[in-house]
Amino acid sequence: MANYYYQCHIQKSLNCILDQSKYTNHLDNPAERERKDIWWIESDGSNVEEVIADIKQSFLNDGLKWFKEYQDINTAFTEIENGHDSYNKFFKASYFAEHLNDKDKLLRYTQLMEQERKRIGF
Repeated sequence: MANYYYQCHIQKSLNCILDQSKYTNHLDNPAERERKDIWWIESDGSNVEEVIADIKQSFLNDGLKWFKEYQDINTAFTEIENGHDSYNKFFKASYFAEHLNDKDKLLRYTQLMEQERKRIGF
């Protein structure tokens, strides 16, 4: 089975702090112009050092704290359990329950995952 970004147990996006409007102003979709989770790099690489420095700063400002918070597996599991009910939630929760040797939750999330799989025709 292939693994995808959305199957990661917990995700955190980093945000670009740089003004990259010269790259986004030409985009047709207003939502795309507002995205802060993309760094634009010149084709010749002339701004790559600035971009790398910004990614580093974003990680230091937001990502590091997030990693520390979720290094505790029980905290991560609670976050998953509090998420919106979906196939993906049940998929993740079943793996956490198995890892934590919580047989009741493993059974519950496995059953919910199977029900959701059938419901959506997956």
